[in-house]
Amino acid sequence: MATRQRSSVTFTKPAAYRYMCRQHLLNGMTGTVEVTRRR
Repeated sequence: MATRQRSSVTFTKPAAYRYMCRQHLLNGMTGTVEVTRRR
């Protein structure tokens, strides 16, 4: 993505979703989004 460019994702189920930066993957730029149920 370009500087100041935005993106969004809607998660509909509780889970751990892994993501990675394709451009910086060799530098280890990855992460996880933990989605939980509403209380």
